[in-house]
Amino acid sequence: MVRLWLPTGRKPFFNPKDEREHLINRLWELRYSVPGAKGMEVQQLKDYVQFAEERFTEDEVTAQKEKEEAEKKLTKMTPDQVKGAMKEYLNWKYKKQGKEHRYAIN
Repeated sequence: MVRLWLPTGRKPFFNPKDEREHLINRLWELRYSVPGAKGMEVQQLKDYVQFAEERFTEDEVTAQKEKEEAEKKLTKMTPDQVKGAMKEYLNWKYKKQGKEHRYAIN
């Protein structure tokens, strides 16, 4: 099964009438596209939904771990370092635009 990013919009079935339509909507919420899903057996769709939910939770866990590792690598700057960095950035920005610097950072 290939994972495709679906466009954001309304669900395939606005008001699901049976379990098949509900499962297809659930796959859409997890951003999975299954060609021919309307003609599949309900049990097969349940298997796809279960797989998609497992992958979704795994992806969330790995993304959370990566975010935590990235936050650990960052070091906080002192207020004086922040001011100096802002002055350097503004100087660079105004030189690039060919303007005089107009900032008031004490």
